[in-house]
Amino acid sequence: MSMTPIRRPVSALAESLTCFGLALREAIRPGLALVSIVIGTVSLGLWLLVFSIWGGRIVHWCDLLSNAILGRLAGQGASPSVLMLSVGRAFAYLFATAVFIILVMVTVRILLEFILMARIQRYCLTRYPSLRTGVPSSMAAGVRDAMGATATLVIGGLLCLIIPIIGGLLFFVLASYLNVRGLVNDAVDGLATDEQRRAIIQSRRVEMAMLGVLVGVFTLVPFAGFLSPVVLGAGVCHLGMRALAHAREGEDGRAQGVAAVR
Repeated sequence: MSMTPIRRPVSALAESLTCFGLALREAIRPGLALVSIVIGTVSLGLWLLVFSIWGGRIVHWCDLLSNAILGRLAGQGASPSVLMLSVGRAFAYLFATAVFIILVMVTVRILLEFILMARIQRYCLTRYPSLRTGVPSSMAAGVRDAMGATATLVIGGLLCLIIPIIGGLLFFVLASYLNVRGLVNDAVDGLATDEQRRAIIQSRRVEMAMLGVLVGVFTLVPFAGFLSPVVLGAGVCHLGMRALAHAREGEDGRAQGVAAVR
């Protein structure tokens, strides 16, 4: 039975909050927390250094972009008002801040994928004893999915940039979603087939976007934000494993129904 238009976002939000809460429980594990703090510190320090050196130039580029958008809104040949210029300047700083946050999030995801994700998966898997390991998967599927996510970020990001005012917010939501989607393969590696992984991605897009935004906001919390790497990884693991466990429960139920009919 398909969900109503209202029930679907509510159900997705509940699932995202559940996975986020479970991820916070994993974040208090000392071994995971320590590595997470290191990853968070390196990611934040790297982009703080970059923005401290080239921050003025980055804001200038964002200012040029906002002025171009405001110029189009004002109409060709018309000069933007003082109020619009002030709004444009504020938008430039807001967009530069969004770019900074996104760059930190992407760096965290890359380091997390190579350093900590396998350990997080092992810890999270203990909560799902019904899931079996050793399921074969192809590297080609992972590469294809990564290329698709990259293309979505580039094309979607360009489309978001041409949308006035809310373009930066939409870009943040898109980047948050792709930040989660990029870890799904690692979260269910050895647990799900390629078809099952694609099914999880297709059926949990709203949940992935909401979870990504939650982690993005959590990253901004002073000091606690350094735990965002393990929160991100564990949140994706729980989201993927819960979806996989739910799908397999449905398959078992259908199999039992067929056996009963026979």
